[in-house]
Amino acid sequence: MKTVNALMLACALNWSTGAAAAESAIPPRDEVEQVLVPLSVGEFDGAFGSHFVIEMWMRNDGDQPARIFRLVSDCPRPHFCTTVAVPDTPVPPRTTVHVAPLENGYSDKLGEFFWVDKVAAQKIVFSLRVRETSRSSSSAGVDIPTLRESDGSGKMRLQLLNIPVEPGFRHTLRIYTLDYLRDPSIVPSQRIRIFDLATDELLVDEPILFYVFEGEGPSTYTIEPYPNPFSSFLDKYETLQGHSKVRVELESNFFKFWAFVAVTNDATEETTIIAP
Repeated sequence: MKTVNALMLACALNWSTGAAAAESAIPPRDEVEQVLVPLSVGEFDGAFGSHFVIEMWMRNDGDQPARIFRLVSDCPRPHFCTTVAVPDTPVPPRTTVHVAPLENGYSDKLGEFFWVDKVAAQKIVFSLRVRETSRSSSSAGVDIPTLRESDGSGKMRLQLLNIPVEPGFRHTLRIYTLDYLRDPSIVPSQRIRIFDLATDELLVDEPILFYVFEGEGPSTYTIEPYPNPFSSFLDKYETLQGHSKVRVELESNFFKFWAFVAVTNDATEETTIIAP
């Protein structure tokens, strides 16, 4: 379980330099909005010699400073860890800033949560982009959606349309749980269904497991999304042979979630993001 109490003290890092700042308290959870950043900022190696650069910019388009921070575990000595917020310095009004990777190896490609003052949240703009650089440096990359808590982005059933399944592509399904029903009588059940896009013929219908953190939801802080990546998730389904494009349906009776599929061309390493 990776939830934290809002009364824990925080130390901070500057967005651009990583320089230490003064300690301050993490705000109460009901004063901030959670923003899901599905892929963490940084550079990562992939299959077939690919190399991906994930960069993020954000803008405070409001007239007042806005605090925007991430939470990380700080372990200054063995068996002693606290949760810290980085950075502490608010983003000035009418200002655009580049988001650097977290130091000390905190970032990984499975995603992050950002936290924004609720009073300023509607004036904050995020841009997350992934670019593959091993084949060509000419591409500007592809934008990845960021999910705001206030948008009600967590669904219990969603559709991913127009996914190509011809040979020469690889597919990664990423699922992010955001909340769950507070009903202990429900036995969690999730399913993945795959249909031919044109005919709606059912090709796959089977259970799928969601991994989650206990207590995640709108009343608690969760340091990071629980990793739910399913690499090459379509390869095992022989029933997809002979079909060119499919629709993927995900459904849960218990969890509110969001998901997308990254489709990568094996020859060019060009990536397409298919989101709801």
